[in-house]
Amino acid sequence: MKKIKVNPKNYAFFEYPEYSERGTAVSRPDNPTFEVGHVVYDKEHNTIGVVLGCIDEVDGELRLDTDGMVCIDKLEFATVDSFCIHNVCFASFLKDEVCELLKT
Repeated sequence: MKKIKVNPKNYAFFEYPEYSERGTAVSRPDNPTFEVGHVVYDKEHNTIGVVLGCIDEVDGELRLDTDGMVCIDKLEFATVDSFCIHNVCFASFLKDEVCELLKT
């Protein structure tokens, strides 16, 4: 499965460190679970969002544009089918950007 990745600057109001460890910015770890810009489905909140940063593998959380800090365990990579989940919330321009990316 190809992971969908968009420009996170289109979704962030602030700049966040990409990776952190217990609140302190760190360099990119080897084989991170998620990267900034990945489009993910948040199972707990039934939302689709963009990873903005603060990815903390140690504490198991990261920052999304939709729900703030969330637990990595509650996330999965979004697919086109994720946008069809009953009552799922997402920014309409995110779906537009994803559709454009998938055309190429």
